[in-house]
Order: sequence, then C-alpha cells, then structure tokens
Amino acid sequence: MHFFLSTAGADSLSIAFILTAIIAVVISFSYHKLLERFNLRYIIKSTLWIFSAAFFIIGLLVMFEVTNLFLAYAFYLFVGIYALLVTSQFWVLANVIFNIREAKRLFGFIGAGGIAGGIAGGYVTSILVPFTGNGALIILASLMIACCPYIYQRIKSHSYKGKMKLEFKKRESVSKEPSIKLIFNSRHLTHLAGVIGIGVLVAKLVDYEFSYLASQQIADPMELASFFGFWFSTFNIISLILQLLITKRLLENFNIETNLFFLPAAVIACALLLFVMPELWLVIILKGFDGSLKQSLHKSALELLAIPIPSDIKNKTKTFIDVVVDSVATGLAGLVIIFVVKGLNLPNHIITASIAILSIFWIYLIFKVKDSYLSIFKQSIVKREKLRKEKNNVGTLIGNMKIIFENGGTEDILLMLQKLPEISHSSLRDPVLQLLNHENNKVVTAVINNLDYVINEPVAQVQDFIYTDDSELINAAMNYLLSHEHISYQSMKII
Repeated sequence: MHFFLSTAGADSLSIAFILTAIIAVVISFSYHKLLERFNLRYIIKSTLWIFSAAFFIIGLLVMFEVTNLFLAYAFYLFVGIYALLVTSQFWVLANVIFNIREAKRLFGFIGAGGIAGGIAGGYVTSILVPFTGNGALIILASLMIACCPYIYQRIKSHSYKGKMKLEFKKRESVSKEPSIKLIFNSRHLTHLAGVIGIGVLVAKLVDYEFSYLASQQIADPMELASFFGFWFSTFNIISLILQLLITKRLLENFNIETNLFFLPAAVIACALLLFVMPELWLVIILKGFDGSLKQSLHKSALELLAIPIPSDIKNKTKTFIDVVVDSVATGLAGLVIIFVVKGLNLPNHIITASIAILSIFWIYLIFKVKDSYLSIFKQSIVKREKLRKEKNNVGTLIGNMKIIFENGGTEDILLMLQKLPEISHSSLRDPVLQLLNHENNKVVTAVINNLDYVINEPVAQVQDFIYTDDSELINAAMNYLLSHEHISYQSMKII
C-alpha cells in the first residue's frame, strides 16, 4: 500500500479501485468458462503457476529499475486479483475437504495461518528490503507461490484416499449453469453475495478514509510508509490473537449472525464518533476493527455460510462471489469517491456518513442470510434423511431377494431376477450363481441374461448350456459368451 501511495498518491486509490473491478470481472468470467472445461484441481494449480510467473517478471522489471506509474498500477492490480482469486480457491478447497463440524473446529486455526503469513511477510519485508531491494523480494515471493502447487498436491494425496475418494470427486464437481443464474436462483447465494459486497464496499471506504487522513497529516513519504507498516502489522497481530484465542470459541458458542454482527456494529460505533471527531487516532481504531475482525472472526463465519451449499454449485459460484462481487463493490467505492466526494466537492464527512448507513444495511443483510442459511441447511438435512431411508429400503429389498433366490418358487424367483438391473449389488453374487443350477430352464436363462449386473468377471459355467435342447437358453448362453471374448474363444475350441 505504501509503495503505491508514495508513487501514485492517495488520490489515485479511487482509480485503482475501479481498474481492479473491471479487470477482476473480465478475469472471473474467463475463469468460470475454464471451470466448465477443466477440473478444479487443474485450475487451482494453473492459477498458482500463472501468478508465480507474473510476479517473477514484475520483480525483474523492478530490479532493472523499470519503475513508473504504470508498473505501480500493474503491481497493485496483480496483488489485488491474486489476493481475491487465490484466497477464494483456498477456501473452496477447504470446503471440499471439511464438513460443518470439522469446519467450526478448524477454520479458526486454518485462518490463523493466513494472518500469521501476513505478519511474517511484513517483518521479513522490512528486514530484507534494505539488503535485497524490492525487485529481489518480489522474485522471492514468486518462488514461494511456485511451491504452492506441490503443497496442494500433498493436501490432495493426504485427503483423497480410500473409500472417501469418490466422495471427494463428487465434492470437486462443478455445475455447468452460469454463475449469475445460479446466484439469482438461490435466495441464500443472493444474500451471501449481498453481505460480502456491502462488507467490501464499507471496507474500501474505511481504507480510503484511513489513507486520506494519514496522508493529510503525515507529509513525509518515509514517515507515511513507517506509519502504514506499523499499523498494518499491528492489525495483523491483533487479528492473529483473535483468530487463535477467541474465534474458535465464538464460532462454537454463538450462532452465525451474532459472529457476523460484531464487525458492522463496531464500524457503526466508530463512524458515529468519527463524524463528531475526525481525528487520526479514531480512524486508526476504525481501521483496526475492520482490519482485525474482517480477517479473523468475520471471515471464518462467512466461510461457514457456504458449507451447506451443494458442492457443484458452491465450486462454481463461490469464486465468482469472492472475486466479481468483491471487485464490483471495490469499483463502486471508487466511483463514490470520484463522483460524489471529489466531483461534487463534498466534505469527507460524507464518506463517514456513508460508512455508517451502509453498515446498517449490512446488518440487515446478515439477518437475511441467517434465515436463508437455516433454510438451506434444513433442506440438506431432509435430503440426507430421505437418502438414508431409501438406502434402508434397498437393504430390506436385497435381504428379501436373497431369501427368494434361496427358497422361493419359480415365479417369485423370475420376478426378483427382473429387479437385478435396478438393484445391482455385489452381495447378490453367490445366490444368483447358485441359480445356474436351478432345475427350471427359464430361471437359468433369466440368470444368464442378468449375470453382468452382479458379477464383474466372466462365468465359465455358462458355456455348458450351449449343449442343451432349450433354444432360448442356448441363445442366452451364446450372447453371454460372445460378450465375454475369453470364454467365447475357449468354447469355440471345444466345439
């Protein structure tokens, strides 16, 4: 942030917001077209490789002192898009791996990793920059990103194994429907997009107010950079403490709307005070609430809202919401700053008032998304209960089929054999094979016609029936043998 402000100035933030919105929308639509053609794991790894290469090139340009306003904007935009897209992909992966119970227990700790990385990055940057310069540091960051595909592969190999492999593949599926259509057709997704959008709009206005007041009161660029570095690191440390010590307890003991309520409520309180006393220390507190709660408790609570959404829909829409909705809200913040504040030459109090009003609407949307969350969660429970009952009914039917195959009359056995295409369960293998020795040729014929539904490997005993006098049985045996070339070849040799 301080690099951009020192190069382009605080007044350029609004333009950067709008450019970020435009580019993010274009990238997101292209990204979702790719999702329809390639699987999720390929998209995630490719995204990481592309950003790694892009930052490597930018780092080289900075090393060779090709620094200008264009490069400052390019770096700001790449960092912004990277933060949106890759973070969203990370949480999509977390949603694929964890269920709701695991998420409540682990999302707080997992989120702490990102915050700790931000803190470590800030301190490492301040230590290494005097020795390496900005260019080498950007190249180092690109090499670290290049390691992420290998880390992803380890996560995948550790999580996708055994009997859970099919379940994870199902969770990785992506809907073919357009993201916008899926969002507007779902009340829950619409409210979720609204909560995220208003939250981002408020955050960007808070960013502007924080940057504007700081740059107005601190004229020296080095002092301004030190100011931002100190407070952003402090916000990250507070966020990490909240994430490690408080977030998990709050997520487990309070409902989702209460956890989401803390951030807008704190913003409203600070905005009202700031409206009366436009002091730098007060805007620092406002930014502190936004910077610490947004990346800790609020972020974890938002991710829980996505858990009950069907996997194929979630994988298609979540990145769209995180990137496009976030970017559009960022662009709207830029337009508000350019046309409302600067264009009409209105005082900065308008931004403060807008923050307070938007935060009230933010709280309203939080309670709306809570209702839709409970509704979709209930639907998910009802669906699972229905599937469980159907599974129990199938189990009962399989048990009855075994009894009839072993002890039933000819007509009952023929009736049950007709159900084998629907109930192709491996536990019926032995009872069906026993029916090849049945005295009634109609039963044997029906068994041969349905063998492939319960037995994967060829049954050599079928070749014995081509020597009988029953034409239907011979025809069924020959069709079976012809469909299994290995046995068919042996039969032809015998003939």
